[in-house]
Amino acid sequence: ALLTKLGIATARDFILMPPEDLFPYLSKPFKDLWYELRGTAVHAIDTDTKNTYQSISRTRTFAKPTQDRNYLWAQLRENIEACFTKARRFGYSVAEVHLFLKTQQFRYASVSLRFSTPQRYPLTQLDQFENAFSGMYKKGGLYRATGCTVGKLSQGELVQGGLFENPHKRAPAIYRTIENRHDISFGTSLWLGSSHHNTTKHLRIPTLTVRV
Repeated sequence: ALLTKLGIATARDFILMPPEDLFPYLSKPFKDLWYELRGTAVHAIDTDTKNTYQSISRTRTFAKPTQDRNYLWAQLRENIEACFTKARRFGYSVAEVHLFLKTQQFRYASVSLRFSTPQRYPLTQLDQFENAFSGMYKKGGLYRATGCTVGKLSQGELVQGGLFENPHKRAPAIYRTIENRHDISFGTSLWLGSSHHNTTKHLRIPTLTVRV
């Protein structure tokens, strides 16, 4: 609306207006844009593959909204696994997880989880994730999407808790076995037992047992 009042209707109008007339009305990003459109580089172009992250997200919308609790849980688990897999790929451990369900009416139910010890394997926190999901899910609701964001990412050696803090001692070996196989991955050819029945019922996919 402001640009219209200044007589600017096109990008050409924008770059031809003198800066002394235009800049008093613009914030820095738009001033930078003015220079860039006129051929003056302001920001360097980074052509390298992105390999540092503040957070990692994964969201999936269903082709058909569903009320099926087990199917929703399976889809949310897939998103969680995908986020943690990407975090591990770049050497990160995760200290915070944000989960959400989105209804057909575009309303959100969400919860955030924080870990005193950063985690790399979601299997070790499965009970927390399932309890969080149970708190968000409302029977009879029609849902169209689930999502996960992992944050407070840290690199370096992972400090594991004691025996009673980490009941899934074999999780690292399980994940290493899976990730050394390039023909299988969580959510496509491999599903954990907690989501196996309803996931395979919907998608009709083969199942795989991993022994470590």
